[in-house]
Amino acid sequence: GLESVDNIVGECMKNVPGWSDFDPSSITIKQLCEGLSNQAYAVSVSDAISPKTGQRVAQRVLFRVYGKQVSKLYDPKAELHIFDTLSKYRIAPELIGTGDGWRIEEWHYAVAVPCALMNNSSIPVSYTHLTLPTKRIV
Repeated sequence: GLESVDNIVGECMKNVPGWSDFDPSSITIKQLCEGLSNQAYAVSVSDAISPKTGQRVAQRVLFRVYGKQVSKLYDPKAELHIFDTLSKYRIAPELIGTGDGWRIEEWHYAVAVPCALMNNSSIPVSYTHLTLPTKRIV
């Protein structure tokens, strides 16, 4: 599937500026386990400097694979359009690449809210309020 290591590495090498300069074996993938509706992966190269050009490159990106049933929660096309717009204004992480069922985002160094805390009603209510324009009421 799309989540295979080879597919993720290949898309990152094609889309992340400078990553095509690296040997595929220098790219590592770590699945992140806190996504609610998507599969998310931290994808990293071994160095922040291109071995061919000496230029600085993004050392880590977020590779997001959309969940199979995500359209029951929100409109994926609208969400991508909103994310792209916010990215262009630098309000959201940079949108680096996108394809059918996935996207690559600039890595944002932050602490994710663990799913275990979602039983605190203030968190999902705040999230829903902030993202309501893209969400469908089920």
